[in-house]
Amino acid sequence: MAAPEAIALTYFPVRARAEPFAMLAAYLGVPVELTIVGREEWPAVKPSTPLGQLPVATWPGSSVPVVQSNTLVRALAQEHGLLPADPATFRLVDMALESAHELTKLINPLSNVLHGESFLQTKQEYADKRGRYFTMLSDLLGDNDFFGGGSRPTPACFMATHVVDLTRSVFGKDETDAAYPALAALCDRVQRLPGVSDYVSNRRPLRAMPEPASAPATAPST
Repeated sequence: MAAPEAIALTYFPVRARAEPFAMLAAYLGVPVELTIVGREEWPAVKPSTPLGQLPVATWPGSSVPVVQSNTLVRALAQEHGLLPADPATFRLVDMALESAHELTKLINPLSNVLHGESFLQTKQEYADKRGRYFTMLSDLLGDNDFFGGGSRPTPACFMATHVVDLTRSVFGKDETDAAYPALAALCDRVQRLPGVSDYVSNRRPLRAMPEPASAPATAPST
């Protein structure tokens, strides 16, 4: 049997918007051909993207570039039967996906590009917002292994895992896990999944968190 063709994915050399999709693809055994765009290359590449942003993915057999990180995750999950068929369950899972994604708007730059006062201000903004969102996500997860209550992970699981993973990097694993044990357990569970565990072990490491006195930095949106 021929190996499946790879999805072409273009993204920055950071662990941010493309990460939930990459983990999901690893879990499903779907090959991904990654093209990394560095800071110096981005001005030349940007006009060729549909919305002037990354990630951009192109499925085998299609010439249509697909953008928006949640769309990438949903599309891949739908192809492999990971979206709940029950409408009520789907609504809960999608609410968890969107809520976790909302937090990436702060935790992605915090973990990848911000320094100095921008880092400190955004860290406080995230800390103020995190409690309400993490509490709701914990309630949506309940006593289940995965969002949706099934035996297989749904798209929300990969988005929430990404958020918890980055939150640990900024605020510390002990503090994060003690405050939100259900989400911490979900993160560990997803990262132990077949395919995901190998991906996590071999992916690009996060930077060291900056010192408060570091100079501000500018970078492409993550």
